[in-house]
Amino acid sequence: QSGTLKFASYSTVNGSDKIKINAGTLEYEGENQITISDISITSSGTIKSIADLLHYPKAAIIINNAQYVDDGGIFPTVTTYGTITMPVGELNRLLVASGTLTLQDDSDSTLDVDNLDLKGLLSLPNLTNNPIFGSVSINAADGDGSGDGDNSGDGSGSGNTNGNLSIQNEITVTGNWSNEVGEAGFTHNNKIVNFTGSGATITGDNNFATANFTGSDTTITGNNSFEKFICQIDFDATESKIIKFAN
Repeated sequence: QSGTLKFASYSTVNGSDKIKINAGTLEYEGENQITISDISITSSGTIKSIADLLHYPKAAIIINNAQYVDDGGIFPTVTTYGTITMPVGELNRLLVASGTLTLQDDSDSTLDVDNLDLKGLLSLPNLTNNPIFGSVSINAADGDGSGDGDNSGDGSGSGNTNGNLSIQNEITVTGNWSNEVGEAGFTHNNKIVNFTGSGATITGDNNFATANFTGSDTTITGNNSFEKFICQIDFDATESKIIKFAN
């Protein structure tokens, strides 16, 4: 429960709800596609793919029927240098270091991510429930292609990629939004981004279809464009409730 469950090149693993990752890591670095069914990820567990996509482009994890269980700890962390397909759920950190993360829709669940960190592609399908993000960070590729420093350069063969968030739903961001890639880092597909946090910052060069602000004391920097800008603030004389544009 506190170590690493590592798979190499197996094609199917059926946990029958007996594989439980608590404070440990489910890790895959094989050459082909692996399907893992009926597992439980709890507390500070981690799902990680460190497949070398340069040499093994078919390497991928497909997770079916995963349960993300809040047992009083933080929600799981998902890290990929390769390709992971998994159900939506509540996650502490979603890190796409390079490669692609694909989400399976679940009408009973909502994608709720405390920290979204992108150096690869996260293409959100048309989910039943609108996703919620605590913070969004869209990052440029590492200069040496060595991946995220938190993982000691695992996945160095996957190549340099810039982060990209592509949405098919209205989304909500309760904290900060940072985009160092520029307009190429965010594909809005004419969907709304709701900013609900107080004291939040929006940085970078962003192209929003509709940005809806309901929080207070938001600071916006960079070259941002908005097809529609909505400010829904209930002004209170005892509080400062403004949106500030700063260069």
